Amino acid sequence: MDITKGIVELKGTAADVEECKTYFHKLNSNLLNQARKIASAQGVVWSYLHPETKQWIQYPIILNVEIEDAYQKRLQ
Repeated sequence: MDITKGIVELKGTAADVEECKTYFHKLNSNLLNQARKIASAQGVVWSYLHPETKQWIQYPIILNVEIEDAYQKRLQ
């Protein structure tokens, strides 16, 4: 492994190496998708009106990101 050059040498059967590559691409795809969602939600704060206190409460950041992503995609 050479971290500075971004090189990893995989050793094992062809099937195991392929499984490792597939897993890496899946993880990378998930990370990029999360980064896209977070970037698109920056500056947007979703809140709700608490029925008893009548105060606006902000949703947790992760939920805020998911709400904004769904809103931008026009999902229900």
